[in-house]
Amino acid sequence: MLDMSLDGRDVRMELDTGASVSVCSFSRFQELWPEKKRRLQPCSLILHTFSGEPLKVRGEVQMDVVYRGESFSLPLVVVDGTGPLLFGRNWLESIRLDWRTICMVTTQTLGSGVVLLSVVALAAAAPQELVESEEPEIRILNQYYNQDGKGNYEYGYEQDNGQKVEEVGRSYPGDEPETGSISKEGSFEFIAPNQQKYRVDYLADEGGFQPEGEHLPRKPDQIPEYAALRQAHPELFVGAFWLNN
Repeated sequence: MLDMSLDGRDVRMELDTGASVSVCSFSRFQELWPEKKRRLQPCSLILHTFSGEPLKVRGEVQMDVVYRGESFSLPLVVVDGTGPLLFGRNWLESIRLDWRTICMVTTQTLGSGVVLLSVVALAAAAPQELVESEEPEIRILNQYYNQDGKGNYEYGYEQDNGQKVEEVGRSYPGDEPETGSISKEGSFEFIAPNQQKYRVDYLADEGGFQPEGEHLPRKPDQIPEYAALRQAHPELFVGAFWLNN
């Protein structure tokens, strides 16, 4: 999580590189800043969850943001639902994050049971006092983050403990303004306590989150009888295409 101050309130935000903008649910917004409700400005953005469900946008408000002693004035989009505060890619253009404590694959729920699957980076809170530790210091060997302002981006980093993350996001505009989709493709690898190295390659798009790895279970091969039945009687499988492709 990212610990920061928004308009004088200490909050924790989830960093989600799949979110194009930083978002707050309306219920959370009312809880934290009830006096700001009347200051919401109209917002023409059309937002969807990762699974394609539309999100109702209540408006946008300018926030005074403080992160690690630096101050920024940044827009926050308020939407219906009860989800967490999300730190989106638009804030990454202004705020330089500490990428040393990243990264985890998580799921999150917005609104009435809509589940978002996303590879997100989690920055842990810094300790308030020095504590003796026998764990070696983890150093960042390299890191990068680039975006073109059109929804396309790429980021990655590598640490000397064997952890490595890479992701590329591509935006596909729709027929109408502020519509379309985004696909994310990448990988992450790490060394487990048993010194075994694991790697997961993934694709996340309209077909959902699709991971692949040598240690992950694989779907069984289709039995010949089932394939023959599909070919002989395609009418039995109308509406079930998505289950088998």
